[in-house]
Amino acid sequence: MQRLNSTCPKRESYTLCLASNVSVTQGFRRNMLRLYRRSFILLVMYSADLQKSARASGLYKKIVDDLTKCVFCDLRDKYIIDKTSHVVLAVNLFPYINGQLIIIPLRHVEKLNELTTQEWTDVKKLTERALKLLKDVYNINDVWVIYREGDRAGKSVRHLHVNITPYKQGLVQWNYQEITQEPLKVAEKLRQL
Repeated sequence: MQRLNSTCPKRESYTLCLASNVSVTQGFRRNMLRLYRRSFILLVMYSADLQKSARASGLYKKIVDDLTKCVFCDLRDKYIIDKTSHVVLAVNLFPYINGQLIIIPLRHVEKLNELTTQEWTDVKKLTERALKLLKDVYNINDVWVIYREGDRAGKSVRHLHVNITPYKQGLVQWNYQEITQEPLKVAEKLRQL
């Protein structure tokens, strides 16, 4: 059985090497199959059908768990609607609802206190732009502007982002809690800091 020579580039170029009809070892075939499966998953991961159904079908968690790099740092231009020199407005790649938009700083930051003054100003500017677009194009007047921080807040991508989500009755179910502190007491306690 003939083996590929050492000049064959590794990883991304395996398909080029295989195209030359060179016989390969079983180990190489196993590795190629693993790489093929991974490439196939990546291609399917961003297919239009999967983007539309990933949340409802439960596949979104698997997709996020399989990410090897920050999806927002690697965001493709085709998803971007508008941008400033520091922030982009894009469609959500895996939306909760039709028309969901997302605002993302170009610089990889994970918390609001990491934003510069200019980045924060641009987030506000693109939030206003998103609201106007949703109203003008889709006649959507009611939206949630959602920012999450912390491991248990439901944030699946660590890169800071703000969701602009059209409001729909029943999309989110509130689980109201028993209030044990009067709002006035909370204000007094927080003012002490």
